[in-house]
Amino acid sequence: MIPTIYAQPLSIPKIKYMLLVVCIMKARFPSKCPACGDAIKVGKEITRDTQERWVHKYCADDTDELP
Repeated sequence: MIPTIYAQPLSIPKIKYMLLVVCIMKARFPSKCPACGDAIKVGKEITRDTQERWVHKYCADDTDELP
């Protein structure tokens, strides 16, 4: 006899909060920050801005709407 598997549909809760993920990493290559124009040296902390460009951590766009 083959066992029967019973399944019920899962109820998916409504999303109440937006998850903000900020990726900060250290630069592996020298480059130029498009936001401020200064050099990005190897080992400095960088992140992506709202236009998906790699910039200095302190040059990233601020998110004022967060609590």
